[in-house]
Amino acid sequence: MLPNNYKDKKNCIIGMGHVGLTLTVAMADAGLQIHGVETNQYILDCLDKKRAHFSEVGLNERLERQIHHQHDMLMASELPSGVRYAALGAYNVTREMI
Repeated sequence: MLPNNYKDKKNCIIGMGHVGLTLTVAMADAGLQIHGVETNQYILDCLDKKRAHFSEVGLNERLERQIHHQHDMLMASELPSGVRYAALGAYNVTREMI
């Protein structure tokens, strides 16, 4: 869990592939508010069903738990407002760079 004085709790992961989705779930499990951004409709449809589009042991259960507590993890096709920091693949970007 994160320390109570940790300030940047609202974050964004762009791309819900194998790395992005597992990172998003892990960060939500750690107490961060995460916005996952994905434009692939098939992946968004899977996430609407609270299921990953690939197989990883235990991921669907953790994903379902986090989506059920929507204040911790939200999925969308666009970058939400108010997000100061986003990760895209192996690169870190700020809103000004997008």
